[in-house]
Amino acid sequence: MRNAGEEGLGSEAGACGGCGAAWKPLGRRGFLKRLAALAAGAAASPAISALMGFARSASASPAGWLEVEFYEKLKNNEILCHVCPFDCHLFDQEMCRCRTRTNLGGKLLTPAWNNPCIIRRDPIEKMPLNHFLPGEEQVSLAVGGCMLRCLYCQNWQQSQSMPQNLKNFACTPEDAVSGVLKQTPEDGAKKCRTIGFTYTEPIAWLEYAKAVGLHAKSRNVRVAMATSMFFKEKALRDACKYVTAFAAALKGWGELFYNKVIGTRDPKEERGDFKAVLKALEVVKEEGVWMEITNLVVPTYNDDMAGVKEMCGWIAKNLGTSVPLHFGRFVPEFKLKNLPRTPVETLDEARKIALDAGIKYVYTSNIAPHTGNNTYCPKCGEKIISRLGFKILSNGLRDGACPKCGEKVPGVWS
Repeated sequence: MRNAGEEGLGSEAGACGGCGAAWKPLGRRGFLKRLAALAAGAAASPAISALMGFARSASASPAGWLEVEFYEKLKNNEILCHVCPFDCHLFDQEMCRCRTRTNLGGKLLTPAWNNPCIIRRDPIEKMPLNHFLPGEEQVSLAVGGCMLRCLYCQNWQQSQSMPQNLKNFACTPEDAVSGVLKQTPEDGAKKCRTIGFTYTEPIAWLEYAKAVGLHAKSRNVRVAMATSMFFKEKALRDACKYVTAFAAALKGWGELFYNKVIGTRDPKEERGDFKAVLKALEVVKEEGVWMEITNLVVPTYNDDMAGVKEMCGWIAKNLGTSVPLHFGRFVPEFKLKNLPRTPVETLDEARKIALDAGIKYVYTSNIAPHTGNNTYCPKCGEKIISRLGFKILSNGLRDGACPKCGEKVPGVWS
């Protein structure tokens, strides 16, 4: 039930009964104000660059909030959201922890629809994805909102805000896919045939991501998703139908880290939030969708090599030794500006542990030049793809295999 006297982790007062998540009452007048704010925010957005080729809609306001797919109706207009493991239990007019879904009269609705706050072209390697169309670019989309509260979030201005409180673009799923199809290589520009959901957590705006993803699939456009993997299983299996590649964050190792740094529930409650992430990784493997794992190494929080060794052992055993693993260098941001950047020696040690555990493709990101930027053949040691950060210097792959010994390298290469 609602704990009206508690202070949520977000800026909104109170908590939803199911997960202690932030909520904010919303009456009919508030509902209309939010729609107006959404329209005003989009209208105030800067014009999308001609390079992107996106057409702006005549009206920035959607026809109405969209009903969420994964939720359960209870008595007295109460609902249970089943998009993420928080399973927010909402009374009428209460908001989910993600700040994007609200119970209005017993229906779970979202304004995170056709209103991305970020649209830009990026290297695919930035996700990070090193075994997915290397050297190409993607059109990245993001909508405001997130159900997590990562202390180091690089994009907290967007992720910790309600979508309608940001300056947004008017962009339907059709607009987004058409924008990708307009990205033709000219004057040496890189090929672009992918939409990437990134910068904020796509699970918070899964309804829009699904609509874009399904339309992209129908037009032969690839879909990449950078996500925390904090999914409910049914919602994740559904996402696997339209996502081509997951850049999956395994942010740390253990319930305590996830509670202290990521903002999940107290381990004493035995809700199994960390276990839900591990289960999600296994589900993607079962579904046969391409996946690469990233682990941001944060000094003093998850840089203990015993934990890294345990994590790598779990990956090798449960996901296989061919899944690429990226160790990311922490950059001080948001609520952890007091910490230093991750020492290079720490990343080197973590990479060695992963390789010793049998993981064949281990990378370092947010640091260049570094030997961990490159792709090496696990059989003969040949440097197959040479990188400088996100930039491809050379690509020797031949039909997805090592040019020297013919060893097949798993990935999405065409």
